[in-house]
Amino acid sequence: MSKKRIEQLMSELFGFSTQSYFNWKRDAKTKRRIIALLEKYFTKQDLEEFLQTGKISKFEVIQEQEHTYRYAKRQYFNVMESIGSLGNIVNKDFMDFYFNVLVYAKNNMERQTLYSPFDMQRASILFATESGFVVESKENTPMPAFEAGIELLGHFDCHINQFLFANIMQDFQPMLSIEIDDSDFRYDTKVEAYLHALLFALYEAHRDKPAEEKRVILFTVLNEFYEFFNLSTVSEQDFEQTSLDTMLKMHFDIVQKHFDKLLEAVEQIKER
Repeated sequence: MSKKRIEQLMSELFGFSTQSYFNWKRDAKTKRRIIALLEKYFTKQDLEEFLQTGKISKFEVIQEQEHTYRYAKRQYFNVMESIGSLGNIVNKDFMDFYFNVLVYAKNNMERQTLYSPFDMQRASILFATESGFVVESKENTPMPAFEAGIELLGHFDCHINQFLFANIMQDFQPMLSIEIDDSDFRYDTKVEAYLHALLFALYEAHRDKPAEEKRVILFTVLNEFYEFFNLSTVSEQDFEQTSLDTMLKMHFDIVQKHFDKLLEAVEQIKER
């Protein structure tokens, strides 16, 4: 962008003369940060488009993408709520299957051996076929939790799959970055978002361990984490009857504040 054209654009934007802009730039005492911001983050085309139309189209696209992402996130949690928290004890079998599929999908996406665009239903079938995954049906249950979980995957549309793919490839950090300051979401939903990120880290770091061992690892990490802050923990006697989401809710404010430490602990515990 030529210096003369910059001066002209700034003059139009601020309603002062080009000489005033030149003086602002030259005199350090009166230099305005807004000038530096505009020059650093906006192109000549951006500023000209704004002056002509009152908007900048590339930011409209970004805003639309954010709306789509927020819609997909909301739909994702609405679908998942039909079976309750993945940390619920009755959902242990489906939770194990689900996060195994997510880790499987990430590994295969990175090796470019899984079809694109990402589709949770397709990834589930491929994982079950390749791993020989089998779950025992529960007696006297008209709709076992595992079957209910598998059924809900059929409600994942292209937006939800795109949302899930973004989180898989970024270790669920996109989900957390929004949840931290998203006042529109209920408390339970925010807990579920953190549980997703924690379980994904657990299953990725300990993918070869059986489900029950993974569960023990997570409870051990959470108990030690709470003990470090002199907080209440879950006893061994209550271990089998305590849901993972319940354990997170015990001290969720601390979990949110020091979540990076929890993720590190999940990774490091395998080295003991």
